[in-house]
Amino acid sequence: MAVNYWEIKEINIKKYLPYINGFLVLYIFASDLFINNFIAILEAWRIGFYLFAILLVIIVSPFTWRKSSNNLVWILRVLVLISLIYISLTTYSPIIFSLYYLQILTFALWYKNFRQFLVGAALLTITYLITSFINSVLKDEVIKWGFFAVFISFLSVHLLHNQKENNKMLRQLSKIFKIMLSTTNNGIQFIDAQGHTRILNPAAEIIYGRREDETNGVYDWELYYKGQKFDENGKYTSLITESLETGQVHKDQIRSFTDGHGKQKTYLVETFRVYDDAEKEIMGAIGIYRDISEQKEMERQLLDAHYEMANMAVTDELTELYNFRYFRQRLTTEIAKAYNSTLSLLIIDIDFFKKYNDLYGHLEGDKVLRKMGVILKDSFRTTDIVARYGGEEFTVILPGMDKQKALEVAERIRIKIKETPIEGEEKLPPGKLTVTIGVATVPVDAKNAEELIKLADNALYKGKNATRDVVVTYEEGSYIAY
Repeated sequence: MAVNYWEIKEINIKKYLPYINGFLVLYIFASDLFINNFIAILEAWRIGFYLFAILLVIIVSPFTWRKSSNNLVWILRVLVLISLIYISLTTYSPIIFSLYYLQILTFALWYKNFRQFLVGAALLTITYLITSFINSVLKDEVIKWGFFAVFISFLSVHLLHNQKENNKMLRQLSKIFKIMLSTTNNGIQFIDAQGHTRILNPAAEIIYGRREDETNGVYDWELYYKGQKFDENGKYTSLITESLETGQVHKDQIRSFTDGHGKQKTYLVETFRVYDDAEKEIMGAIGIYRDISEQKEMERQLLDAHYEMANMAVTDELTELYNFRYFRQRLTTEIAKAYNSTLSLLIIDIDFFKKYNDLYGHLEGDKVLRKMGVILKDSFRTTDIVARYGGEEFTVILPGMDKQKALEVAERIRIKIKETPIEGEEKLPPGKLTVTIGVATVPVDAKNAEELIKLADNALYKGKNATRDVVVTYEEGSYIAY
């Protein structure tokens, strides 16, 4: 049976008091009747009043000490008090003090105001003592046991009152705690000392995609980790289970799992073991969860947007290669890094591109530029920097590459572009779309970025002014076609 952590259980003494009250009254009557030969001693009219008083106490007293205080209740209270006085003056049974004690106990259970209780209890006690001293049969019993009985009565009632107040406070705290659990946006889970889930607040139900009644009595790792208590590395799959069994406290741990609807969730978790302060006994463990799935998705979108904006700042929109600004920044950086190595630079220009634009228009010319960007991006290493230099010109930074290797790479690119079919290229003078490439290298040709660009650019235009469709480099004071 599931444990109800919200219910403060207490014994309902009120329910049993009328039966105990009736039993005591009948016991007193039987004692007087059979043990003390009551009938033979008293007159008939007194016996009649005695029986009437007994019936009043049995029937009416359970209703007299209720917290409602209308006129009828006060009349009943007076009748019961008179009946108790008459029984005390008439009875031969010392057990009468138990009947008074029971009325005090009943009074304590009904009343919330302790001062009112003290007034009523004092009245009953004084009445008991006075009537018992008047009744010569009971006088010795009062001296022997009466004061002790009164002391025990007040002590019991005081303890009972404190217990009532404690239970009241516990019920209030339970209600406050339940309201807090119901209104917080954090998911809260409690597992008992055996590891079974016992409390799952509404926020946790949303996170897990399961209702509390579905999870009650089930191990946490059975619910959310495919029935595996440990992963392939021998680590706990459930942090709250680990906290329970090892005492490990987890703070701000990010975990992911698949909820009851098959949806992937990311959450921030804190877990800790719960002890009973008095006995140092382990009560269970609490897990506090905050669903950060939307936050993580937003962070991912913001990061993607940041990368996209950063990429737009360094990327040529048409060809999706790096732009001229980024090229200049990287060239300076790479030359500085290549102080004890080599670096080559290619500047590539499309031959007769202006004529192609004149024949087919700028939209078709843009298609050629985009295709050129794809060819160049696919033809170099990931460490190489391919950029659009401007117009129909492109440039490639080749870190760590000497001139001879760079000339070989440039020639391979020239041939690849020439052999790539381009729509409408047959109307160009060579009948094919070709490129001319200028090559320069540091430190053999130049010492800095400006010199390197100038030499590669001059080599390019030497080729453009000669045959085109050629690779040209600067060497020993002159420009040589490769």
